[in-house]
Amino acid sequence: MKRLCQILVFLCVLLCMACGPTIEEDPLGPDFSGSDPIDNETVTPSPDPDPGEYETEEPGPDPQIPELRFLGCIIVSEKEIDFVFSGPVQVVSLDFDPVLTIESVNEGSTVTVYLEEGFRWGIPFTADITAEDEWGNELAVQVLFETEAPPLVFLAAEVASETEICFEFSVPVQVISLAFNPGLSIESIEEGSTVAVRLAENLAPGLRLECEIAARDEFGKTINVQIPFFIRNYRVPQMVINELRTEFSRPRSEFIEFKMITAGNLGALRVYIAGNYRAPMVYEFLPVEVQAGEYVVLHLRTLDDECRDEYGSDLAESGGTDSSPDARDFWIPGSAKLLHKTDAVYVADQDDRVLDAVMIAEAPDAWWNRDYFAAAAEFLFAQGAWKSPAGGVCAPADAASSAKIGSASTRSISRDETVPNTSTAADWYVTITGGATPGQPNNPNRFN
Repeated sequence: MKRLCQILVFLCVLLCMACGPTIEEDPLGPDFSGSDPIDNETVTPSPDPDPGEYETEEPGPDPQIPELRFLGCIIVSEKEIDFVFSGPVQVVSLDFDPVLTIESVNEGSTVTVYLEEGFRWGIPFTADITAEDEWGNELAVQVLFETEAPPLVFLAAEVASETEICFEFSVPVQVISLAFNPGLSIESIEEGSTVAVRLAENLAPGLRLECEIAARDEFGKTINVQIPFFIRNYRVPQMVINELRTEFSRPRSEFIEFKMITAGNLGALRVYIAGNYRAPMVYEFLPVEVQAGEYVVLHLRTLDDECRDEYGSDLAESGGTDSSPDARDFWIPGSAKLLHKTDAVYVADQDDRVLDAVMIAEAPDAWWNRDYFAAAAEFLFAQGAWKSPAGGVCAPADAASSAKIGSASTRSISRDETVPNTSTAADWYVTITGGATPGQPNNPNRFN
């Protein structure tokens, strides 16, 4: 019985050993490092690399050295081209195809190339440029230029002198034809971007010209232009308005008389009457020489065929009532009423500079009853051509009085030729009946 119990205990021990956990002892012994236990992961160590398998990597670019880049090119003109880089460079080589002769090169971030003769517009060409920056970076670039022929444009006309007129175009041209109206005798023509026309005689001051010119550029494009312009009058005489007749009674027409203080030329001088507000510029003189002390009469109507403008040397050429054999007579076509007893008259040059003026009024009102008279008063005061006795802007009460004219066509509003010009009403008076003297010294007898 005792023997049987020992056998049962032995079997129980064997059974417990078969069912319990199996502990595998670490061959390296326990870890006493104090680190955290490793998770239940299987770590497979990499095999030792073969020393022969190592590869040497190329070093990357130095981040402190900027990359050299070509940014583009600019055609400044047919003789100047800019090549633009990301930084300053020196040119190693530069060639053009077809060959272009280089005059000079300015280096830097922008390489400016100056050509001796320039390229021809409309003909493609290439540029091969190699450049190097301060860090030794070298860059080679080929640029293809496909230049279109520039447009042919007329730009301007200019009177360069009394014997030369210049026409400016956008490109060099050859002249196909050229004609002036009125006709001028041409001595020579110099072609190019600026066509210089030299004349065989001096241009008349103030002459109004029209020129028709046809030209062709090197690509065969043609242009035809008509250009109207004035010849500048550099010899404008000093002059004053000397006498006015405001009333019409056939065969006597209204007139404006001028007196020349110095010699000169009347070309392009213009006469204005403010009361003719729809078209205040009533006459423009063609070129004509005048002498100091000479009288010029502008008749404001043309009443018969004998009335002729005296632009020549014959001062007796014109017929018509009140024409003078001793003065130059000019006539405005038609028979419209232009001048009134309340009005403003002035004469101006090509630059709208007023040479002389007079304002007249029938009633001494405090201010003008028409806006165009008020505007004329302001304008003439600003020009220093007419003012009130106090030195301000003229009101009707400050103007030369025309009240005594009435309806008489033989009276005139006349300047006192014996006193200096003050540009005020103090210089003026109304003559006696029958006292109008167109083309002659003014009658000193005043109407009372």
